[in-house]
Amino acid sequence: MLGRPGRYLREPNAETRRAFIRTLGGGSLDVYLETPDTLALILQNLETFVPLLVAAQTPPFVPDEGLQAWFRAVAPRHRAEMVRALSGWLLPGSDSIARYHGSSRWEPIAEVQSSAAQRLADWDAREALPGLRALRGRLGAEARDRGADALKSLEQLDDALRRLEGVPGVAPLTPDGRGGFRSRFRSGQILTARVSGSSHQDPEGVLLEPAERESLWNMVLVARETLFLGRNSSGRVEISFDDGSTARLGSDTSGVISGSNSTRITSRMFAIRAFTRGSCRSRGSPLPAW
Repeated sequence: MLGRPGRYLREPNAETRRAFIRTLGGGSLDVYLETPDTLALILQNLETFVPLLVAAQTPPFVPDEGLQAWFRAVAPRHRAEMVRALSGWLLPGSDSIARYHGSSRWEPIAEVQSSAAQRLADWDAREALPGLRALRGRLGAEARDRGADALKSLEQLDDALRRLEGVPGVAPLTPDGRGGFRSRFRSGQILTARVSGSSHQDPEGVLLEPAERESLWNMVLVARETLFLGRNSSGRVEISFDDGSTARLGSDTSGVISGSNSTRITSRMFAIRAFTRGSCRSRGSPLPAW
């Protein structure tokens, strides 16, 4: 697997291209991000690899949140190509995942389509709104016809639509498509912020003072997306908000703050990766209508 980028550069043919695309499309980008030499090879030849990265997000390959975040950081000028690839999931009949992944059930396909909608919202791809609205109508009608459980998919899709219409997402922190982040929370809405990890002897961690936690969140709100490496974690901050939502920020061994949902950001002081726990629906947000 690690040799596939180099092999494609040496032998750029249909076989080596297909092998690398299948690796990326299978969600294995982190294998390369954690290998400095391979990562450097990809970055040094980024223009060569961009079409393969885009192909790995085109049906039947499932949109990968981590790959999308990394691509926004290193190849933002190729936004149009990636948005076009993700939009392929919005079209009627975008169900080749069923044959490729061996699933004939409607629910997994609907979940992938709603995931693609979220990734389009991450790019702030407002040009995709007509297709997303049409998809919303189709999924609601298909759910009624099939008696299928579409709650999770419709929640995700409705949230993506609201984000593209200018409303902050349900998640505590979401990309704004321009290298920064949006949040529906302000520092005054934080109830608690608990720091824990290898640097703290207390297994329960340490609660930040109000001024400390507000300063931390204000830095998060003005931070920027950045290139990220690896996922070793030695510490974290768990932030609880006044509506019951939770965000986690984790610190890796290099001093970079990271987490586990692939949204990495950076400020003048440190890099941050935010993790949102729980479902897309939060207390007080509307349930989707079929």
